[in-house]
Formats: sequence, structure tokens, C-alpha cells
Amino acid sequence: VSSSTLLPGDELASAVIEGTHPETRVIFLMDTCHSEVLVDLRRGAWDGREAIVITGTQDPFAKDEDRGSIFTHAMLLAIDKLSKVGRDNYSVGMLFNALLLEDELVFGSAQDVTIQTAPRLPTDAMAWPLV
Repeated sequence: VSSSTLLPGDELASAVIEGTHPETRVIFLMDTCHSEVLVDLRRGAWDGREAIVITGTQDPFAKDEDRGSIFTHAMLLAIDKLSKVGRDNYSVGMLFNALLLEDELVFGSAQDVTIQTAPRLPTDAMAWPLV
């Protein structure tokens, strides 16, 4: 994998929109070391769709050994804790809140974790599908 083989955010978004039915639920999970917006759901093509982007971006001034995968680890910890307390069905919004808690407790909030939804889609309107 190299930068020449990756799709820029706008091209990725276009490929997903063109390649899926409007009823398809879309979740982008992005664990990156830079803070630029990769997929912007505020653009018109996402209006009326069920789409959410959750992004973890690392401080660009963090030490090299501290870079990468904190978002993924915090998300997996959150999923594990929700499972251990008997939560088998929950929304993307609930997972996001649990992820924020794990990020703070375990990693001292070493990164910015954000969520963005398509217009008029509340974060709790979409069930987390990966359980």
C-alpha cells in the first residue's frame, strides 16, 4: 500500500455513493495520523442516506512510537466492555461515547475522536452492525 494506490477522500466517497443503493447503511472508520477531513458527509450526495464517519486522528507532534492504532484499540475495548455488560444491541452513537471513555481512560485522550453523520441522521439512529 502506498499513497499512489489509495483513493483521495472525495474519490472514495464517490465510489461508495455510486457503488451502493441509497438504502445501504455506510460507516467509515478511519484511524489516521493526520487531521484532514477524508470523507465529508455534509456534501449534498449524502443527504437522505444513512452514513456515519468516525475518525481518530493523532496529534501530528506525537512521538513516532506513540503513533497509530489508538482509535482502533479504543474502539475494540469499547466493544468488549459493552459486550461484557450484556449490551449486544446498541447504536453507533453509544459505541462512540464508549470509545471516547476508553480513549480517555486507557490512552489519556492521545488523539481527537470525532463523529459526523449525513444530514438529519442522529448518531443513535443507526445500529452498530459489527457485533
